[in-house]
Amino acid sequence: MSDWDFYEGTMDSDRAFIAVDLSLKTHAPLASHPTRLQVRFAMLQPREDGLRSAEEADAVFALEDRVVEAMACAAKAMFVARTVAQGYTELFFYVPADQKQAANDPPAAVGRVAPYELEWYVEDDPRWDTYQELYPNRYAIQSIMNRRLVQQMTEVGDQIAVAREIDHLALFSREEQAREAARGLAERGFRVDEPHFDEDRWSLQFHRNDSCEGNRPDEFVFEILDLIGPFDGEYDGWGSVVVKG
Repeated sequence: MSDWDFYEGTMDSDRAFIAVDLSLKTHAPLASHPTRLQVRFAMLQPREDGLRSAEEADAVFALEDRVVEAMACAAKAMFVARTVAQGYTELFFYVPADQKQAANDPPAAVGRVAPYELEWYVEDDPRWDTYQELYPNRYAIQSIMNRRLVQQMTEVGDQIAVAREIDHLALFSREEQAREAARGLAERGFRVDEPHFDEDRWSLQFHRNDSCEGNRPDEFVFEILDLIGPFDGEYDGWGSVVVKG
């Protein structure tokens, strides 16, 4: 089952929105699909920052759907990512080796797309390097997870602007790493529990009062990532009680 989500990044210093099927991370690369296909088209009414405009959104979405469906039928193409930047929408696929010829002719599969014009590129990429490059880094993936969690909280009536104690968990391979990270977290106002050894890793729970409004979740999670990163810490997420009015 696919698991699509997006994050904001940059492309040559310009703003970019990147959508990726996160579910493929645990399976990539797929030996059955070693060839990468990229199909892009210039948007006709992009915003000044090169992103998709509201006025053109429906037409762009419709063309994206046509390309994805057509290439899946014509070349067994697996749709893995999309970028929107610099006035272009670009779609990324992986296809079986024996479908390379079909992949190299998107117009034949998609048909007439005027007033748009398709551009495409086919390359061997058995390691799925481009997918790995587009996959969100540890900051972006946490931003995605923050957005999902805050949405869940909002749906159950949580007053996300109200500060409350938020519980965090990080994992470390060695006790000394956990204790060093704990000292840094305590200096930033976190209440830190004693490290706990569980199976083959050390877990560290810590807590601090914060609100969950606006960019605040990204701010406190990025702060934590910066603190535990030098100690090879793995952030395992956050949670809190539901606060209702």
